[in-house]
Amino acid sequence: MEHMSRIMPDSSAASCSVLPRFFKAADRPDGSLEIGFLAKSDGQVTPDGKMPDDRINILPSRYEEFRALAGRIAGRTVVATGRGPVEGYFAIGYYSTLLGAEQVVYEGVGATPRIAMPHASAQPSDKPWLHVARQGEAIVAAVAESSRSDGKWSMEEIGFSSPALLPHTSQPVTFTGLGGVHMYLLLGVSAARAGLADVRVAKPAIPYAVRFTPNRAGETVVVASSKAGVVVGIIGDPNSGKSVFSRAFSMALRKSMPDRFRSWIYDCDLASPTPEWYCAMLVDADDKAADDYKAIRDSQKVSWSEAMEKRCADDLGVLRTNLDMVIADLPGGRHPKAEKGESFEPERIPGESRANMFRQCDAFVLICRKDRHDEILSGWLDALARFGLQDRVVAILDSSEPDSGFSMSALVPDANGIFCGDVRGLDRRHPAGETGLSLVGPIRPLVQSLVVKSE
Repeated sequence: MEHMSRIMPDSSAASCSVLPRFFKAADRPDGSLEIGFLAKSDGQVTPDGKMPDDRINILPSRYEEFRALAGRIAGRTVVATGRGPVEGYFAIGYYSTLLGAEQVVYEGVGATPRIAMPHASAQPSDKPWLHVARQGEAIVAAVAESSRSDGKWSMEEIGFSSPALLPHTSQPVTFTGLGGVHMYLLLGVSAARAGLADVRVAKPAIPYAVRFTPNRAGETVVVASSKAGVVVGIIGDPNSGKSVFSRAFSMALRKSMPDRFRSWIYDCDLASPTPEWYCAMLVDADDKAADDYKAIRDSQKVSWSEAMEKRCADDLGVLRTNLDMVIADLPGGRHPKAEKGESFEPERIPGESRANMFRQCDAFVLICRKDRHDEILSGWLDALARFGLQDRVVAILDSSEPDSGFSMSALVPDANGIFCGDVRGLDRRHPAGETGLSLVGPIRPLVQSLVVKSE
């Protein structure tokens, strides 16, 4: 097929390794190539034994690793497996087919049967579960709900032996609807077989769409919309409780704002993300288990690059067009470590490229450790001032007693109108839901002031 030639192997190792690995690729004895969503890191099984459908971390996930597979897929059977999101399975079907796979197979977790997608020679057919319609200048292919009592389509009704019949068009085609990962895998195969060069996946529960393009294997972008939302950056030194507060803030917004108010949290620390499984497993963990989980998480860290910083800034810029409020959990910068003999001053915003991430934020909430309040406050205000961003600080919170129960004082504006208060218990072992509920009342004046910015 002509469109397969659009993807060429990319020898740039940096482009394939700027983020933690999302899946693994392994040759099987039968000659097939397994592409499995990672449930392991350096041979260790993640605490819950799977990669969850982690909505917080889906957005930064990219599929650039396909570039490194360009010479391994052609003419082979690709086996897709593991617990990943539907757009991840769509990506495997789409890019594997573009790269010349003879066949794609879904190997489910547990008792789910092995399902073979169509061979390269199979002809497309209409699917009763897929409704294709034009909406303005775009085309939407929606997975419909079955009339069966469980709302699911049978294997026979899905018809995995043939690809879905899709229009041959250069216009954008968006795939959406509540379908299983095996259905989205088939849709990915079908989209590639139809030669679609601008495809998007928009899950109903996610307030944005992800665009896939064949021009460079694995490249995905978030699709812009028409909102003018506010980006709120949560800043502070490492280990100050930023990620815990960000999650609690996000939960509090969902509990306190009307359904039409769309908010989302973006983990901007792409080099050292805080996965949902990690936070969830720490809740009931003893010290040894917590150390084991931390070791797994630490093994997934990578070094920052300008490409990562640009990606984060671009994503924040586009996310605001899809949402009323984006909560940006920003990285804490570079800090010397005594045990390593480092002597440089902390670099809280190290360079122009990192500053572009911060420029995307309309407001900052600064989390200061109470025992180092003056040092951290002056350090961050100086760092922001270097780039003309100091006037965007809208709240300063003193954090203390992380091992205590979560609580937060009422926020009181100071002479400059900056909300100030105290927060305790910013520890990853505390469930985000409980901390979020506790945060609803205290953050109300801050939220009201931020909502005004979005109007």
